Amino acid sequence: MRSLAGSGSFAKEEALAKLSALVEVGRFYFPNKLEKHLSREAEKDSAYQGHRDVALDYLVFTYVICKSGEDIEHVDHLRKLSRLFTSRVFDALNPREHNRRLKMSSFIRLSNADTITLADIFDKSAEAAEVYLASLEITGQHKKDWNR
Repeated sequence: MRSLAGSGSFAKEEALAKLSALVEVGRFYFPNKLEKHLSREAEKDSAYQGHRDVALDYLVFTYVICKSGEDIEHVDHLRKLSRLFTSRVFDALNPREHNRRLKMSSFIRLSNADTITLADIFDKSAEAAEVYLASLEITGQHKKDWNR
């Protein structure tokens, strides 16, 4: 991990500005959790009401450590914060499930229980693919999608 403490002042400030911007962008993906019983929350701008999501806390803690100039002393903490952030985002996005769904939608199920992939279709010219698909009995939803 590269130290910001030993960096030139401009490089450090630029890195901190980028990290701060990432926190702000992260608010769109991980909005604060609202707590209606806190009266002071109404005074804050809407994006800042409530408690920050833990994913953003990991970035904010990283920012605080790096801004303090003690990043060299806390390299292990920074690595851990980075891993926790990545894991939190990974869990929220669930890429394994996304990939599973993507794989499932890249096959066309035929009525005779065979499957063909979209790659099979795109390996043919557009006219040949249309003739090929027309010759097959395609199940309901895929037929609707194809005829759009």
